[in-house]
Amino acid sequence: MTSRFTVAYSTHRLESLPLAQAEMQRHQAIVLEEPSPPDLVQVFSGQKSVTEYLWESETEFPEFSRKQVEQLRDLWHQGKVILQLEPYLARLQATTIFLARGQSPPPWRPGTI
Repeated sequence: MTSRFTVAYSTHRLESLPLAQAEMQRHQAIVLEEPSPPDLVQVFSGQKSVTEYLWESETEFPEFSRKQVEQLRDLWHQGKVILQLEPYLARLQATTIFLARGQSPPPWRPGTI
């Protein structure tokens, strides 16, 4: 069995969505470099409205985000796997939690950087 991966970079412009849709349609799994909100599956399953989800997320690109979420919801209903990951924000969040717990990193040692 041959596996195919497509890596695509895009802007948050409405005109990019049809092209993205066509490309994502060809794959079984879609991985987006975005934070993974826990309630996105609720939107896909109809337990939460797209409008409510976007209001809570305070998106910078509301029209793009609305259409993208609707697009992803349609792909999810077709059985596609939708994964979101954002390594930078995940690390930042882990660091914030670490510091909020009153923890601190080990002392810096000269010559380790």
